[in-house]
Amino acid sequence: MSDTNDDLPPSTAPMPLNISVGGLIDAEKASEFAHHIGAYIDALGRVIDLSRLDAVTVTDQYANALAEVDRGFETQNVVTHSQNEDIVGVAMCIHVLRNDQPKVHLVAQIEMLLPIWVHEPGSPEHSQALQLLAHECAHIEDLKRLDEIAPGRILRERYKDEFDQMFSPVGTGMWEEYYACRRTAKFYPDGSQPFTESLISCLDNNQRSIDAAIRQYRFHADLGRLIEETHELAMRALRVAAYLIGHCDGLEQDWRKSPEIAKRLKGHHLRALLDDMTDELRDLWGRRSDWTGNAETSGLNDIAWDAYVEAGIIVRETSDGGLYIDVPFTPSNTPGVY
Repeated sequence: MSDTNDDLPPSTAPMPLNISVGGLIDAEKASEFAHHIGAYIDALGRVIDLSRLDAVTVTDQYANALAEVDRGFETQNVVTHSQNEDIVGVAMCIHVLRNDQPKVHLVAQIEMLLPIWVHEPGSPEHSQALQLLAHECAHIEDLKRLDEIAPGRILRERYKDEFDQMFSPVGTGMWEEYYACRRTAKFYPDGSQPFTESLISCLDNNQRSIDAAIRQYRFHADLGRLIEETHELAMRALRVAAYLIGHCDGLEQDWRKSPEIAKRLKGHHLRALLDDMTDELRDLWGRRSDWTGNAETSGLNDIAWDAYVEAGIIVRETSDGGLYIDVPFTPSNTPGVY
């Protein structure tokens, strides 16, 4: 981090910290790398609250490591990472329960953190890896903040109904990535380009894939398959935009002033929703100390629902807590018309 941290408070990182490193043949070097990571986490803990960090796994077997984390409670949901043409996950904060308290097990691909060991501080490679680590640390801070606002809900609260289950995780995810990116933008100010490229890819390509899935639905009539093939895809631009908006807001920049983004947004059907999302995220940030619970992100859930409507799929709640799904015909999603 820096040679002198005398002006900073003591670290909030729990020490000694359980850090495992997989992917290095030399056990001595693996131990040295783990110690190096621990030193950076300890330093980050002086500016980010890391008191809810439980353990760290850095590995060359990322997918397997995610699935093997002891969650501390019974669940049938296997943790997986994003892996598609727009987003490839390389690090994740997995929520776990330890002594009935929500904590985080941080898992990261070893290739993404090696630069903080092998490159000089201040180099682009080192700064990018440090920001990745800091980003995950910011998620830990946000988890503690939410748990203190509404104790007993994280990992315990059930979704109210199917509608809530479909859209609440999207709204929560948008906030989480915005918070982490805004909180850590200054670790690597040049880090917006990957977010910009991913958002452009989403804006250019995702609707075509959704329309193709809807055209197939006209023949197979399987609503479960339709949702599986379109739901994440329709929300993906929102998720990616949350990263970019947070990063730019952390630098007091307007993400929409990028020439590449401005060109893609002109006349795009998601433009108004992304503007609404920007306003909502900034409002949530401004009053984050006054939150009363997870329901604060309900406005983002509504934006996620609107995005699904824009994609061509209308979901409505039924009186019994179920879902009614309507897929209106349009020229782009009707077989034989496109």
